[in-house]
Amino acid sequence: MIKNNITIYSATLKAKTELEKSGLTLAITNGKTVHTSTARGVRPLLDLYENHTNVSGFCACDKVVGKGASVLYVLLKVKQVYALTASKIAIKMLNDNGISVLCENEVERILNRDKTGFCPIESAVQNEDNPQRALEKIYEALEKLKEKGK
Repeated sequence: MIKNNITIYSATLKAKTELEKSGLTLAITNGKTVHTSTARGVRPLLDLYENHTNVSGFCACDKVVGKGASVLYVLLKVKQVYALTASKIAIKMLNDNGISVLCENEVERILNRDKTGFCPIESAVQNEDNPQRALEKIYEALEKLKEKGK
């Protein structure tokens, strides 16, 4: 299937179907193996990364993709991301790293959960284009959020 001159892989369509039918936040598959999550934010992608789950070449469907998530997709070496909502800087990060991206709703920036400001993870990495350094900034931001929540 082709949309906006981009080939949509069958695995991407399978991930999208999984996400929509099960109320998930993330579905990632190679067509055979499927990883899913209902967790919010970058946590599902961090779990895959931290557990050394090999999803290289997989296709993902994600509810919200900010630049933090896009950094993790780059590190996980996925082939394609289908986002229900994605920020412009997330799309740029994916494209710049050779990851095909399709987006239903492109926004300037991702908002925080309270919708009172910008997503703290995206804000932490907005000016960092090196995925490894961006990952460090993600962990720093998560630590600050954890401390703030105590």
